[in-house]
Amino acid sequence: MNISPLKVAIMAAFVPVCAFAQENTTPLSEQLDPIVVTASRTPETLKNVVGDVTVVDSYQLRNSHSLTIADILKKQAGIQTYNNGGSQTTTGVFIRGVAEKQSLIMINGIRINETFNGGAYWSALSPATFNRLEIVRGASSSLYGSSALGGVINAISTPADTTEQGNHFFAGIGAGSRGKVNTYAGVNGVQGNFDYHLAGSFARADGFNATTPESGTSTYNADRDGYKQATLNGALGYKWADGQHIGITFFNGYSHNDYDAGLLTNNIYDITRQQVYTVTSTNQITPWWQSILRFGFSKTSYFTPSYDADYGYGVSTNPAYRANSYQRQLTWQNNFSLDANNSLSTIVERNIESGVANNYAPTKSHRTTNALGLIYRGHFNRHHIQASIRNDNFSDYGHKVTGSLGYDFDITNALSIGIAGNTGFRAPTFQEQFGTYGGNKTIAPEKSRNIEAHITYRTDSTTLQATVFHNTIKDLIISNGQSYPNNRLENIGKAKIKGISLTAEHDFGSTQIYAGADFLNAKNDITGERLIRRAKAIYRAGITQQIGNYEVGADYLFVGHRTDTDFNTSRTVRLGGYGLVNLRASVNFNEQLSAQFSINNLFDKHYTPAYGYKGEGRTYFLNLAYQH
Repeated sequence: MNISPLKVAIMAAFVPVCAFAQENTTPLSEQLDPIVVTASRTPETLKNVVGDVTVVDSYQLRNSHSLTIADILKKQAGIQTYNNGGSQTTTGVFIRGVAEKQSLIMINGIRINETFNGGAYWSALSPATFNRLEIVRGASSSLYGSSALGGVINAISTPADTTEQGNHFFAGIGAGSRGKVNTYAGVNGVQGNFDYHLAGSFARADGFNATTPESGTSTYNADRDGYKQATLNGALGYKWADGQHIGITFFNGYSHNDYDAGLLTNNIYDITRQQVYTVTSTNQITPWWQSILRFGFSKTSYFTPSYDADYGYGVSTNPAYRANSYQRQLTWQNNFSLDANNSLSTIVERNIESGVANNYAPTKSHRTTNALGLIYRGHFNRHHIQASIRNDNFSDYGHKVTGSLGYDFDITNALSIGIAGNTGFRAPTFQEQFGTYGGNKTIAPEKSRNIEAHITYRTDSTTLQATVFHNTIKDLIISNGQSYPNNRLENIGKAKIKGISLTAEHDFGSTQIYAGADFLNAKNDITGERLIRRAKAIYRAGITQQIGNYEVGADYLFVGHRTDTDFNTSRTVRLGGYGLVNLRASVNFNEQLSAQFSINNLFDKHYTPAYGYKGEGRTYFLNLAYQH
């Protein structure tokens, strides 16, 4: 990877300053040692986690006033996103430059990657109803199986602490530009032996004209593209004896989204719905043996009406499309405490994937996966080790074994270094394997090998981290480039993704500052071309100032130029870089009631998140929040 003098200068500047990181306006004193589950499948403090992990807490999720979790993710280190002109439209999330379908997305530990096409419907995932978001960067298939080449994103409903008695109420209502309304309300807490969480949200907007003429006649339409979104998210648990707990969670997210499909199709829309349900029994069998038995069910639904008949243009040549994707997951995890510093977990898992579509359906849409896994964690004074191995046995193409080994060393109580290596894979989707147009039932899973190293400095007021990674992905599933009927998908692609991620922050007391920089070299290893929609450089910076009961802040995001594909001509095009400035202010009227005001894209910057689509211009938003 070529490192320019600019990158060297920025890296050098981070070491003495120790004062910058990803956007996060929660004071550091309120963030110390959050609990992380996703990184090792067992609760650990962030300080003891081996790997590159971020926790976004409920304060950040609710006060972002974002429509989707993807809007939160683009502010985090090592993550890039794109959309087709609005948060409600088709959205992709790249963890360390890895394609959207190559990262695992979960709700409460249950995968929601859609079985037909492999991605997630972000428009149905409101962040305000969750208690925390855990992001694990780097291949994690040895923990979770398929799709975790780039990492894992896990949205969790339940609070990390379910022991403190009492209730916590929260609510917010806000309005802004282009008819935007965003509301949420919820309650969580512990009463006796019961713990619970219930939250709901509603959002809508008139939207803006998202397409440009470059998108082509089959897409471009100058009308506004609005949305409506509703979410219900909850959990209920009961501790029926010491060390014995049973709990349920549910999530139901709905989104009605306008999009463009040409001049003759005004107000065309799609409807996405994401549902996830879990039942979990956690049982302390002996002082050294804990059993966790969980059943999870997820359903992803997509609908878009006929372009023609449903809009009065005569006989339909594009019939309405409906697709439902189902996943049923049964997991039995046993955690063994070998001693105070060593633990071992065994995983037995069965996942059943299926799907139903009324049009363009694959010839087969059912798959069963049986998996066995082993995870070891050891802490020896200043040394921290995590190792894992997993075997996934698929009903349609056999076994896939993955592994991971990570080591961290605490140089001092504040300074640590670490190195990790891991492998990952992604199973073909039903469309890739059995699709009517281009499907190939003989294709194999995509495979990855990732190695990374980091240095981290953390005190009560300062966090600084630098991470270097190198990920090689083989057997990429891409088209053979031939015309129908000879076109089909094959394992003929290869990519190398190298990068450096720098993050840090510092709390001066009444002032917090942060900054970050990501440098990425993501290339097709066969053609040498850049992978589309990945910027080589991203910079983040911001400041927050408290003045009595008032708080003001500013954030800056710069995204470098990217490449994309003109799908009308198949030629490669260049997308220019852009910088966005956002302002925010808040006032606390008392301990319970506050108001927030924000201006996004202050200078009304024109930018292109994907070829043929526009980013949103300047917006205003005013919110009233209550918590008790």
